[in-house]
Amino acid sequence: MGGLGNQLFQIFTTISYALELKQPFVFLDAKTIGQGTTKTRKTYWNTLLGALAPFLKKDKDIAIGYTVKETGFSYLPLDKPHNDRLMVCMLYGYFQSWKYFDGYFQQICRMIRLEKQKEEVRGFVRGFFKESLENCVGMHFRIGDYKNLQDQYNILGLGYYKDSLKTVLESETREEKAFERGATTVVYFCEEHDLEDVLQIVSQLEVEFPDLVFVRADPRIDDWQQMLTMSCCRHNIIANSTFSWWGAYLNSGENKIVCYPGQWFSQGNNKNAINDLIPDSWIKH
Repeated sequence: MGGLGNQLFQIFTTISYALELKQPFVFLDAKTIGQGTTKTRKTYWNTLLGALAPFLKKDKDIAIGYTVKETGFSYLPLDKPHNDRLMVCMLYGYFQSWKYFDGYFQQICRMIRLEKQKEEVRGFVRGFFKESLENCVGMHFRIGDYKNLQDQYNILGLGYYKDSLKTVLESETREEKAFERGATTVVYFCEEHDLEDVLQIVSQLEVEFPDLVFVRADPRIDDWQQMLTMSCCRHNIIANSTFSWWGAYLNSGENKIVCYPGQWFSQGNNKNAINDLIPDSWIKH
């Protein structure tokens, strides 16, 4: 269900659950997912998740025995399956917490050959940026569909990005890390239909931070490549989006700084607390 960020939560949770139970796992072999009133989304079995191809099966070859359903947005350990190991168990939910797969995260990253793919993306975008990604801050904007969902999601403005960037710069100054040379680069990511709104914020950030260079990430590369580009940045300022959540979570930098919006959902939509979504080391703004 959902786009790339949501799919990764479901896939990592499924694999982790199977590894914990020492059971095999399979995924539906489909180019798209979603039906009925659900928006159709593409899958990534031929790109980012190509290494999982041996674990794909057609719908007709999967006989679901029973379903383990997510009971809420907060993390709750998944029920153990029935004793009949011949029955196929299906996980149903979004599972938006790192706690579902934390114990097997590194193993799953190796399974999908994450580091090899990140290295390939670094080489692919190297000519696009004057600065090495290791000295960049990745900044993500998500505006478009949230304009029609303001009863559910908070639209982030200049204040959030300005405060987050200040936090990153101040932390770097204290640690005498990447910014010791002065000017460096902020790589910002956004959809084409958000560009006008994003440029208004970026132009104000350029005034606030004259020593920084702001560059839009190459819009020609696929979304999964943009996510990996985010993960190769030194630090991350994410939006209230599972897409940039994964961009930051896949960042393996030991000294990375990740800033996230404390107001993830709209003020009237407090049913979903994000306590289990956000790692303890990330900084709220």
